Amino acid sequence: MELKLKQVQEKAENWFEWPDSDRSAVTTTSACLFAMEVSADAMRDLRDQCGALREAIRLTLEENAHLADGDVCTLIRLKTALQPNA
Repeated sequence: MELKLKQVQEKAENWFEWPDSDRSAVTTTSACLFAMEVSADAMRDLRDQCGALREAIRLTLEENAHLADGDVCTLIRLKTALQPNA
């Protein structure tokens, strides 16, 4: 998921606690904590996307084993991508 400015602004509105209606400033600590929260959300989304891509690659290799049957094969890049140190 790619976070857009509007999404970040909406998340900030719900995340920060302001003592009054002036929302022009937050503490450095609050800003850092918010950045950590947003980046953690992005990391979870990327991890999920990576898992889905790995599963799609695995299924593609399984369904097309005849094209992934050696070190010089049509699907070598997909085979390599699934190796543990890829």
